Amino acid sequence: MKQLTRIEFFAQSWDGTQYRFKFAEDGGPSTTLIDPTTIVSMDDKPSIKMVFKHDANSWDKDGTKTEMYYVQTTIAQGRGINGVDFLGYWVTKYTYENILEKFVEIV
Repeated sequence: MKQLTRIEFFAQSWDGTQYRFKFAEDGGPSTTLIDPTTIVSMDDKPSIKMVFKHDANSWDKDGTKTEMYYVQTTIAQGRGINGVDFLGYWVTKYTYENILEKFVEIV
């Protein structure tokens, strides 16, 4: 049986001109379970991005500066122009440190 881990990430949404990061309905990051063996790369330095509250009608005017790390996986998401597209997640610092602690062997 494969081992799964819960990750906290910030979902992206297209606003017509750019991707914006958004909080989940409960005001925090979204969560999902992934197989940690699908992770192929991770940022080693965080990015500071604005995260917004979003509902069906509008975006919050003021975002919250949030530290996040990009994690690339081999989880297929669909077919792009040049082949298969793979999922990537903008994860929280907590998730990043959890992955490093439990699943990454530095050689």
